Amino acid sequence: MFLFGHLGIGKTLLGPISKGLPNRYLLVGTILPDLIDKPLYYGATFFSQNHGSVWSSISGSRTLGHTALFILILSSLTWIKKSKRIAALFLGSAIHLLLDAVSDALLGRDFSESLQTVILWPLLGTKFPDFPYSSLSEHLNIMDRPSLILEELIGASLLIFNSRSMTTETTVAISITEVKNKPDQGTN
Repeated sequence: MFLFGHLGIGKTLLGPISKGLPNRYLLVGTILPDLIDKPLYYGATFFSQNHGSVWSSISGSRTLGHTALFILILSSLTWIKKSKRIAALFLGSAIHLLLDAVSDALLGRDFSESLQTVILWPLLGTKFPDFPYSSLSEHLNIMDRPSLILEELIGASLLIFNSRSMTTETTVAISITEVKNKPDQGTN
C-alpha cells in the first residue's frame, strides 16, 4: 500500500475511535512507519551504493517503524504523557501495520518477506527481512498491480469524501454557534 491508501483507508477505519484526536496527527500517523523506514533504507542504500544498506540489519524498507516495539513505545508515551497528539500518531501507526498486512496478503507475499516477520522484531533476530527492491524507482514500478491501484483509488476517494464531510460538519457547527451567540432580536 502506498500514500493515498494509508491516508484515506487508515483515516476512515479509525474514524469511530479517533473522535477528539487531532486530525493532522492522525493522518501523519497513518504514514509514520513509512516516513521513518523508507528514507532510512533508501538513504542508506543510496549513500552506500549497496543493496541491503550500510547496516547489515537494515535490509529493507520495513524496519524500526513497522515493529510492534515501535507501536508499544508510542502506546506507552500516549499513556505516560496523556497526549492526544501522541495517541493520534499511535493509532495511525497501528492501522498502518494492519493495512500493510492486508496489502501483503492481497499481493500473495511469502511469510519471510511479509510484515509478520518485521512486527516481531527483535524476537526473531536482529536482522530485518531482505527487501526485494534495490531502489526507490524499482519499488515504485509495482504500482501497475491491480490491487495497489485499487487501494490507492479507494484511499484517494475516501480522502476526498472525508474532507467534504469534515467541511460540511465544520460549516454546520459554525452556523449553529453563530445562531446561539446571536443577540435576541425580539421587540421591546
